[in-house]
Amino acid sequence: MVAVAELTVLRSIIYLSVRAGSPEEATEKAIHVFRTFLGHLYELGVGVRGLRVDMEEPQPVKDAEGVWLFIGHMRAEVPDTIRAPGATNPVDAWRHLVKDSWVRVTREFEAEVWRQRSYVTLTRPAIPGEDQAQEEKPAEPKRLIPITVTLKGQTHHLEIPESETLLDGVLDKGLPMKFNCKAGVCDECQIRVIKGMENLPPPNEAEHNMLGDKIKQGYRLSCQISAKGPVEFEQN
Repeated sequence: MVAVAELTVLRSIIYLSVRAGSPEEATEKAIHVFRTFLGHLYELGVGVRGLRVDMEEPQPVKDAEGVWLFIGHMRAEVPDTIRAPGATNPVDAWRHLVKDSWVRVTREFEAEVWRQRSYVTLTRPAIPGEDQAQEEKPAEPKRLIPITVTLKGQTHHLEIPESETLLDGVLDKGLPMKFNCKAGVCDECQIRVIKGMENLPPPNEAEHNMLGDKIKQGYRLSCQISAKGPVEFEQN
């Protein structure tokens, strides 16, 4: 019989300071940074599940003009099989991977990130009932974006939350989009954008790595992009 790994819910608090001309621009940049960060963690943390970061609203940094601070609350279900150099238990191993990955991603985005004010402050096991308490908080109204998606020749007209990726927004409507990792480390979720490319963020590093020159033909990774306006796309 194959042993099943036991999962522990761990939470981390992450401070990210981003250079930008407006809170909207800062938010787009912060989303790219956090998504790339999660992609690195999925690569390194074999067996990790339920990995996500919930961002607080950006706050201007008082002593640094044009810099916006984001506080991210990260949740991960970490298996007891996870390992890292020098770590004697899964919690310490995860702390090691989180800090190493954060250093790596802030270097990748050095032009956008103020590294002196971007760091991981805490990684700890979740308190019993903490997840339920988070879910019971009243949800803020979400801005809905109209999209048109063609899957296997059938066209669907939907509205999805601005805060969700195109992939998650379509999946939440019960439609069968193809995907695998949700972390930008494969190209299974690729789509071809027909209209509305101007309403999507610029391709990030994960998209350039996975798609290369196909980006010029309108291809994007649906797990890496959220829309701020109407978009039409297809997936074969």
